[in-house]
Amino acid sequence: MVIGSMKDLDAATVDDVKEFFRRWYAPANATLAIVGDYDEATIKPLLEKYFGGLPTQPRPKLPSVEPAQVAQETIVRHEEKVDASQDPELSAEGRQRAERLEQAIKKYKPGAIYSTDYKRTRDTVAPMAARRKLQVQTYDARKPAELIDAIMKSKTKRFLIAGHSNTVPGLANLLGKKEVFKNLDESEYGVIWIVRIKNGQVRKTEVVPY
Repeated sequence: MVIGSMKDLDAATVDDVKEFFRRWYAPANATLAIVGDYDEATIKPLLEKYFGGLPTQPRPKLPSVEPAQVAQETIVRHEEKVDASQDPELSAEGRQRAERLEQAIKKYKPGAIYSTDYKRTRDTVAPMAARRKLQVQTYDARKPAELIDAIMKSKTKRFLIAGHSNTVPGLANLLGKKEVFKNLDESEYGVIWIVRIKNGQVRKTEVVPY
């Protein structure tokens, strides 16, 4: 098994390899495993004979490794609205679907909830906000890059974002840096985008019905 990248191995000098061996391949950093049918009284003298003379040295310190930054965005279009006015509330069917959304994503435990400043989007995430005891934060759908930037800089790990048929797919595309998803049909509801991010890079995007 190769330990390290080939680029690092090719760049290493003989002195680098010697220092690596001296530091890490030492009795204080090793475990000896003995398996099979053996007699403890017999094996101990043999261990002393073959391994007891190895020079010891302090146990090497573990390297400092930054923890991976992991985040998850759950993006959803608002539920059915009561009419086609400028800022309608959810219809009875839309409120029922909002309750189903809360049940479908409760396992993700979002730490922050974002919505555009419309009744229908705020009402869509209201059940989850109540469950998580969170205030719904508003964002400008015309400035999706500002929302993504705030999310990437946040210490929060899980987000719920509510948008519209012509903005939600764009958010998923912006996060993934690929034009994959098209705008939803006006009558299309009941789908969420789950975007998993590690160290600033999208690792997986799932489109899940609920």
